Amino acid sequence: ICHDNTLFNALFIVLRTSTSNKMKTAFTIVFLFSIAVNGVKCFGYSSLKRCNANIGTNGIHLSSKSKKFSLNLKENPLTFNTNSISSDSIESSDYNEEKSSILPPWFPSFATACLGGLLFGLDIGSSSSVLRILGTGLSEFGTLDPIQLGQIASSSLLGAIISSASIIFIGDKVIGRKNELQIASVLFLVGTLVQSLSTSFPIALVGRVLYGLGIGTAMHVAPLFIAETSPNNLRGRLVSFKEAAIVLGIVAGYAAGAFYGGSNNWHGVFQSALPFEFLMLGGSLLVPESPRWLALRGRKQEAVSSLQSLQSLDPQAAAAQVDEMIVMSGGSPDDKEDGGTVDKLKEIFNSKYNRRALFIGLGLVLFQQLSGQPSVLYFANRIFEQAGMGFEAALIIGVFKLLMTFASAFLVENPNFGRRSLLLYGNTGVSISLLL
Repeated sequence: ICHDNTLFNALFIVLRTSTSNKMKTAFTIVFLFSIAVNGVKCFGYSSLKRCNANIGTNGIHLSSKSKKFSLNLKENPLTFNTNSISSDSIESSDYNEEKSSILPPWFPSFATACLGGLLFGLDIGSSSSVLRILGTGLSEFGTLDPIQLGQIASSSLLGAIISSASIIFIGDKVIGRKNELQIASVLFLVGTLVQSLSTSFPIALVGRVLYGLGIGTAMHVAPLFIAETSPNNLRGRLVSFKEAAIVLGIVAGYAAGAFYGGSNNWHGVFQSALPFEFLMLGGSLLVPESPRWLALRGRKQEAVSSLQSLQSLDPQAAAAQVDEMIVMSGGSPDDKEDGGTVDKLKEIFNSKYNRRALFIGLGLVLFQQLSGQPSVLYFANRIFEQAGMGFEAALIIGVFKLLMTFASAFLVENPNFGRRSLLLYGNTGVSISLLL
């Protein structure tokens, strides 16, 4: 509404002349929302951001770091007063207001990490479609036997194993979260180009391994980066949305297969990942480094700056949170490094609670794979086509999986459900399904 002087003035007339308190309240809320989003553009200083607003009996009063604005609703005609104020007089709570933006400041970091999950899922969905096309014998590779088709499906996982095993030892101490995202983006991009432009089976496998190296790197850094850059009250839900991004990628891969499948264009199926890869690369270059990673390396001032940009905190609050990160990791605010790998393993295995959590976590990952679900996803196109339902039916499985993943992401922080209930319900459903 701030973009139109006529509408803006009409809003003031309603505020001034209306006899309905509910009407005044409703329009006041609209007014304050428009101020918060756009600044007071109608009055020539669109830089008024992070407004502190107060509604009193005499009118509306707003203040920012450099401007003060008041609207007197009882005078006729309406009066508007604006004046500059010293930045030194602004309360520290002014920093707690998010920047004038539709999206919260942590969203770019969250979205960039989620793109890594999406590209992992996209590989599953697109590989399923490519395997169906290559299995027809109509590609330039000729007729591929089951072993060769299995190599196409599994070679990206081989790359993921190599990178994820390597990154455990060098990722935390040497590379850093932001650099990991950049490396994963480049590996995704190079792998897609090599596999989609390959003219021989061995080169296609090389491209699949390169893409897999990106998967392993992204899957290592994505949950860490989301957890370390998200607000505390949203951390569990946002990490769960990374899983939803993987499933969304599976659906996108199946959709690309349905789009290109009629023409047997397997190159196009793989190349459908390119827009997301460029987005991830751009995001990884722009987002700040993880404040926790910086804090545990003795780079406290950089950590404070990163946390300020991610959560719009004032310097004192950001510094306090950085100190808390260091203390919770087992050190003190003056520590320069976090514990080594041996110390961390001792901490895990010396605690009964930690051993139980590790056992449950490893069991979930192990039995998820043993259930056969990942194999079905990779070969869903061929399975449904040979069952007479058409390869497009795989898209239905992907959409259903996506809906259930979103449901669990919303319920994970629900006090009536939570993590344990979701695990019990989910494992019960899986067990019954396997028995049937």
